Amino acid sequence: MSVERACRLASRDTLPPEAMSEIFEDIKDMGILIGKGGVYGQIFRIQPPMCITMEDADFFLAIFDKAIHNYMERR
Repeated sequence: MSVERACRLASRDTLPPEAMSEIFEDIKDMGILIGKGGVYGQIFRIQPPMCITMEDADFFLAIFDKAIHNYMERR
């Protein structure tokens, strides 16, 4: 599964690479390892194990949401 972050939905402009790196590092610092993809590193690659539970998914989404909010607060 992949997630591409856009800074404006209407124009579909992607976040700058440095913003994506900040979010990526924040997620990593909170204990989740994900990958990067795309020509400009604008895509988060999420590869959960085959035995993922709802609790695991909820934990990931909470961390991902927190990292996005942290970035928005720093802007």
